[in-house]
Amino acid sequence: MASKAALTPSNQQSQRSVHPFDEAALRSLHTRLALIVTEMSVSTLTDDPRYGELAAERTEIKQQIGLLLNSEQKTRYFNAQTERQAAHHQIADIDKQLASATGSASDYSRLTSERQGVLIEVERLDRLMPGLKAAYDAQLRIERDVNFHYRAELQRSKNGALAIRIRTELARISTDLRRLLKDVAAAALETDSLNSELPAGEPYVLDANALARGRPSMPREVVSEVEKSLWVFEATGRLVGNQDEVVPVDAFSGRLGVHDARCAKRPFKVTTYLPEQRSQTAEPLFELISIPNFDGPGASFIGDRHSALSASQIDAEAPSVPRLQRDAQIEMTPTSDWRGGVIVTEHRAAIG
Repeated sequence: MASKAALTPSNQQSQRSVHPFDEAALRSLHTRLALIVTEMSVSTLTDDPRYGELAAERTEIKQQIGLLLNSEQKTRYFNAQTERQAAHHQIADIDKQLASATGSASDYSRLTSERQGVLIEVERLDRLMPGLKAAYDAQLRIERDVNFHYRAELQRSKNGALAIRIRTELARISTDLRRLLKDVAAAALETDSLNSELPAGEPYVLDANALARGRPSMPREVVSEVEKSLWVFEATGRLVGNQDEVVPVDAFSGRLGVHDARCAKRPFKVTTYLPEQRSQTAEPLFELISIPNFDGPGASFIGDRHSALSASQIDAEAPSVPRLQRDAQIEMTPTSDWRGGVIVTEHRAAIG
């Protein structure tokens, strides 16, 4: 029978190792996996010695998940598909034998009987397949749901770890940046004061922001110069666009195109150069920067609201945003109907 032929040793081994699908175990493993992956991402930043242990546990959990997914529902469905395909191949082989067995009644009868048996097996598998497919599809739906839950849990864990980084790292960055802006603004004020009193012959004082971010002017710079003889139109002296199209008549004259335009050689100086660049002034640094609060909404510094003077006076330490205090509120809602200043009868008993 085709069904027996389809049960190869590998199929038999897989049948012995399968088990019913365990949704609860799968969800539990994915939840643990999400936590481990998050801990591993954090441990890489803190040089946590447990990284190796976490990586080993992650590998073990992934192997357990793989075993859970190799469920009885999945194995029965795919084995049935394999058996059905093998049965159809067997019918095709029998049909070929029947075509050449018409000369022997016994062979033809045996093959016909064998074919009928395989057809019965195909009919059995056809009736079995919808139920197996439904069970396997249900497992796939659960797998997709669990996988989404895993992704969501993983992102929640990552977001929690990232929130800690925002509070800690942004606090440090904010403090460093506020100190820098304060120093730059103070230096700009002093530089402006010096330049306003600059005596004759004293070079202009560039402030730190201009030195760091400005672009000085640059003159035209010749890279190379060479002398070349190039073809020009004899009548105008204008340069011929495609020098290779000129057909030389002799060393000093030539012809161009269907109209036989007369051309001549003319000396040129070919100069390769870097063009002049104008200076670029950098905007005041503090005007371009806004610093968000590290532990609450809003910003602790908004640059375009500051002058150099006010920026030079900011507190270098990043301020913490106080938590909003919620005052208790009182709400009174009537609990009975009111008609003409009298409580409706059915509510009088409730108030004694």
